[in-house]
Amino acid sequence: MMSQTSANVNTNVNPVYADVVQVNLSKLLDDPDDLGMFGGWRNWSLQDIVRILKDMTKPERYHGVTGFAMGNIVFRKLLEAAADPSVPFEVIEETVHAALEAPACMKKYDVLTGFKAFGEQAVCDFFKEFVKRGTDDARYYDLIYTMLTHQLNGNYPLGFAMSQHNGFNHEVLAKLPSKMQKQLKSYTFDMDDEDTNRRLCYSLLTGESVAM
Repeated sequence: MMSQTSANVNTNVNPVYADVVQVNLSKLLDDPDDLGMFGGWRNWSLQDIVRILKDMTKPERYHGVTGFAMGNIVFRKLLEAAADPSVPFEVIEETVHAALEAPACMKKYDVLTGFKAFGEQAVCDFFKEFVKRGTDDARYYDLIYTMLTHQLNGNYPLGFAMSQHNGFNHEVLAKLPSKMQKQLKSYTFDMDDEDTNRRLCYSLLTGESVAM
């Protein structure tokens, strides 16, 4: 059920508003974006986010907010919830999985696929804040591991792109439990190489090709 503050949000936005929605995704965690009729996102609960993500996967639905913009909102609301002790961890966990698994962006991609559009610094800053929650609740570390190793629609995992950022290794990776650091350093993922028509295996944190 929707929260009282967001009960009046119309999630079946008329297509006429599509041109109105202009989102500067590089401003993640900075100034609020202009989301047109979705401007009430600040009042959404995480339960609302999960419901809307699932609703965006339905072929009969049209939304005047892009999947990338929704990913922007998800990052912001997760940080808010992680800082609010009244929000159950289970709700935060459900939101993360919905963001990773619901094909809400163009009906086939998860909303975090566009994380590059947010700017790597902004996403790195998200993980720096999120990792702090693990000191009080180790379950947050597991969520971070899930997010970093999740392969975004057959493309590179989120952790691969983050590992290329200068602040990731010492501000995020080094703050994780030593066992998890070892797991991430040994983690590999497969990708199909269109040029050679072969499936190749890569190291998550270095991007180096690994013999299969």
